[in-house]
Amino acid sequence: IGTATPDTILELSGASADTNLTISTYHDNADINSILTLRTADNTEVSPQPTDADDILGEIVFQGYQNSGFREACDIKAYASSEAGGYQLGYLTFGTTASGANTTERMRITATGNVGIGTATPAELLTIGSVTNGATINMLMTAKDDSGAEQKRYFTLDPDTDRLYIGSAASSSIFVMDSAGKVGIGVSPATQL
Repeated sequence: IGTATPDTILELSGASADTNLTISTYHDNADINSILTLRTADNTEVSPQPTDADDILGEIVFQGYQNSGFREACDIKAYASSEAGGYQLGYLTFGTTASGANTTERMRITATGNVGIGTATPAELLTIGSVTNGATINMLMTAKDDSGAEQKRYFTLDPDTDRLYIGSAASSSIFVMDSAGKVGIGVSPATQL
């Protein structure tokens, strides 16, 4: 629609304006809504079979035009994880492209609701990890005070020293705790509290 040379089975194309796809529902019942369904099955349409674990169920891909072609910049993928009582379980991944031609998974939401950033196997409600050996993980929390000034606090995990730092800058020493439970406030930990 809007192009004589579609790249896929259905392509909406617009020039010099937003190209919108709108699904509208009008009702007085809170259980009725607009639905976009992406579905996948093994085998054929006539004889569908259950999906396998880690099959992609659907994908939303975001592309930009570079080097004489559209290139993938980000994606959201839904995967089958398993089956339970006749219901399909699944997980979501969110990917970005930092360099090169392929997206890399950056975040995952498991079937149980655990969120992993930098890890594909989040063990807790929120798990932040790194696949790079020796990589320090920094988390930044910001908030504005009543006057509008931004206040920052960092949580830093240094795997080489096995210490957790809390401070106003990454790896600052306002509060330091090592793996032995020793705590230092303003200094390196020397004894347990």
